[in-house]
Amino acid sequence: MAMARLWVALSCLASAAAVRNFTVAAYLPEWRYEGANFASMSRTVTQLILFSLEVQPTGRLSAYDRLPRAELMLEARAATKAAGTQLLVCVGGNGRSAGFSAAVAKPDRRQRFVEDLVKLCDKHDLDGVDLNWEYPGFTFGSGYHSDAAVQKDYKGLRALLKLLHAAFVPTGRVITIAYYPDGRQERLFTEYEVGKYVVNMHAMAYDQSPGQHSTWEFAQKVVQQGATLLPAHLVTLGLPFYGRHMRTGEWKSYEDLVQEHSRAAGGSLQPADEWALRDEAAGYFFNGPALIERKTKLALEAGLGGVMVWEGGQDCRVHAVTHGATTHAVTCPHGEASALLTAIRKGAPYRAPPASPMDDPRDAATAPDTAPSDVAPHDATTAPDTAPRDAATAPDTAPRDAATAPDTARDPCVSLASAVCAGQPCYLDARCLATSTDPFKGAGCGAGGYPSCRACYVDAYRSILAECPELEKTEL
Repeated sequence: MAMARLWVALSCLASAAAVRNFTVAAYLPEWRYEGANFASMSRTVTQLILFSLEVQPTGRLSAYDRLPRAELMLEARAATKAAGTQLLVCVGGNGRSAGFSAAVAKPDRRQRFVEDLVKLCDKHDLDGVDLNWEYPGFTFGSGYHSDAAVQKDYKGLRALLKLLHAAFVPTGRVITIAYYPDGRQERLFTEYEVGKYVVNMHAMAYDQSPGQHSTWEFAQKVVQQGATLLPAHLVTLGLPFYGRHMRTGEWKSYEDLVQEHSRAAGGSLQPADEWALRDEAAGYFFNGPALIERKTKLALEAGLGGVMVWEGGQDCRVHAVTHGATTHAVTCPHGEASALLTAIRKGAPYRAPPASPMDDPRDAATAPDTAPSDVAPHDATTAPDTAPRDAATAPDTAPRDAATAPDTARDPCVSLASAVCAGQPCYLDARCLATSTDPFKGAGCGAGGYPSCRACYVDAYRSILAECPELEKTEL
């Protein structure tokens, strides 16, 4: 019996850590900075990626004017630090990748590229770099180049990644990379060992044409390919925060669509329709809250590393934000129920939301990292550590049996070992993974303090034995 309890406890630890390590990456392009609520966004996403600089054929970085202005950069850095979110910078993107092939072709150019990236990260205290080369050995309009040209680009990419990874190791900075999930790119990533150097591979699972550009069926295909052809724990499923016209291909942000077509605006979308799986309005196909939540659950249940958003500024705004003399108004017709980032939280309750609206992101530097223990989070992050299939219906508090549950209002990070010894259902608050001194000694798996999740589990195991010595004597 005691052994069974321990097994349940460790299984729950693994499940909770998987949710805790679930990446939610969101790109944010330069034209969105002024209207961005960095504090609110940073408390939802785990990686905020500033989009984007370019690399010249010489290996020099360019387009520095696409970084946030100094005040906004400091605000973004303060907000992400307060929330425990990584702040990355992207190099490349569609129409911004022309310099990659030449830049990675020769050692001196690669060295120059890496040096510029390190200087940039040092200057702005960034947590890493996203490489969005669209695409090695490929040209839009004509497709893949010859096999020799493709191999040359991927050899250069591998050499760049190896050099950049070595440069980032002393500071703990990370590398992520984007790809188009056509099957061939996944195989090339495997052949050239891209997974050895990156923490995430972002699958751009959208922009299929003509017709519905990012369907449930396409997401299933991308997830299956990613889990089969790549290390699944590195792959993120791309989620579009925009729609495309099913005939013309013209794009429009989800924010604009939900504003123009919501019932509140006199449009065709009823409140319930905004998260209907049909996800169509005025000829545009988009991913509404229900489909975003469903895709997020798909990624979680398939064992992927997370989800990626293009792009965070296209979501509707739940709280107004003021930058300078300009106030950017609320744009979600039905508050949190309309927001796509909220739908992601429901699909994978990996992080507690703010305890109260953060209208002024400049306060982020002094904001608490987690909701106070006497405030009940509303996104099921304190629900049982196995992610519920419908987080919207999950209880606000974790214990399954309130009569024997720990006093979470008094101590939200109650000892897991005590719960196991008492024979209670496994309990683990997501906040504990980041802050608890027992069993994680001040750092969750992946949050620093442990070289690996395995080391984290071992420490938790020892903590259980410290409070349950009879387990070691009788069963282990």
